[in-house]
Amino acid sequence: MKILTTATTFLLLAITSGCTTYSITNPSLLEPTPQHKSVAHAEPKTLPLHIDATMSCYSQRVVGGIKETCSNKGRINAVIKHFKERGVTVVPANDENDAHITIEKDSLNGFLEGITGFANIITLGLIPLHHHDDYTVTYTDPKNDIHVTKTVRISSNQSWFSLLYSDLENTNNGDWKHRAEQNLIRSVLDEANIK
Repeated sequence: MKILTTATTFLLLAITSGCTTYSITNPSLLEPTPQHKSVAHAEPKTLPLHIDATMSCYSQRVVGGIKETCSNKGRINAVIKHFKERGVTVVPANDENDAHITIEKDSLNGFLEGITGFANIITLGLIPLHHHDDYTVTYTDPKNDIHVTKTVRISSNQSWFSLLYSDLENTNNGDWKHRAEQNLIRSVLDEANIK
């Protein structure tokens, strides 16, 4: 009986202790966020803008269970801040031909991730548990004939083979995925020549 308990404990440790490595399709987005100074214009520029942003969801413990909260307010405020740094005040758009920015986060299908998770468990971490998030930022301005789209994929793999790979640079704090998303927005606005 004692051997069975020890074997079970070892098996559980082997299953749950695989190392995780991360990768990103554009590592330059992990650079520290540049400190932008607000641009001063003779006359404040205003831009009517449609903003569409994917919701961010998080769970928190409350009395009687767990409450999930979803909001896109953080992403919308980030867009407004990025324009403000460039000396542009964003106002809600009414016309369909006004500028439009979309921020989307699309994650790997839960069923597919479940399959890789199951394979990871039954092979004791030899087959990696895979997950990825695709962040896409699109800025369009039909009146000025501007269309810029950029996508970055952040992937994670958990397996024993992850011990052979080096970690990403500039991921020493917990906000690196957020930083990559913010730098992606900046990159799109730079290419769209928003000043």
